[in-house]
Amino acid sequence: MSSNNTANKTPKKELKTNEILLGELMMYSPHGALCQVFIIEAIRNYAERIASTPTPVEHGNSVISAIAWHGIAVDILARMKANYENPR
Repeated sequence: MSSNNTANKTPKKELKTNEILLGELMMYSPHGALCQVFIIEAIRNYAERIASTPTPVEHGNSVISAIAWHGIAVDILARMKANYENPR
């Protein structure tokens, strides 16, 4: 009895970059442009939740810097405010 290992393997799916995935989510949703609002609001809400906390203290035992994570949230909120508030 011959064993054919390649016949039992599922082909690996190539992962999309985050940029491509987000672009596809926003551009090709069956719900149209409403999906863009959903994604922007999800990002804004999460950034507000993180930025509204005091700047954390580093403990040196996490993979992602808490200070950097907080700074990202503050930066995202500032950019969103600059883009969406005060329209021309």
